[in-house]
Order: sequence, then C-alpha cells, then structure tokens
Amino acid sequence: MIDATPEIGFEDIVRHRAYALWESEGRPFGRDTEHWRVCEELIRAELAAPSPKKVARKAASRKKAAPAPQRAVAYGHSASL
Repeated sequence: MIDATPEIGFEDIVRHRAYALWESEGRPFGRDTEHWRVCEELIRAELAAPSPKKVARKAASRKKAAPAPQRAVAYGHSASL
C-alpha cells in the first residue's frame, strides 16, 4: 500500500512509478503520457483498496464477536461436532 504524505505527494509517487515503468520497458520514446496514466490508475486503485492492517483488524473483530460453538451433550457425554 502506498501512503501519500505532505512530504511525498501523489504526483511524486506517480512520477517515480512511471519512471520505473519507463525504464523497465527499455526507455521507449514518446510513451511518457501512457506510462503516467497507467501508474496514476494503479496508484489510485492501491489507495482505494483497504490496507492489510484494516482487513486483519476486521477479521480479528469478527472472530471476537462470534459466539463459541455449542457442543452437543447426550446422556452426560459431550460429543464434538
């Protein structure tokens, strides 16, 4: 996940990512706008996605909130389900 901060803004993140993409493709001439657009879309999607920490916290809170499973008791003996 990418965090845009006042020190490192969204445009800086896109710039660095687009440059890396440009280099990885062999530095083709005239594709700067395409690289910028692709990276901008990817970063916006990453920023919109829930962070792994938030997902883990939600899963943990669901586990805490779920009631413990009931065990069947027949004739004084507990049977596991």
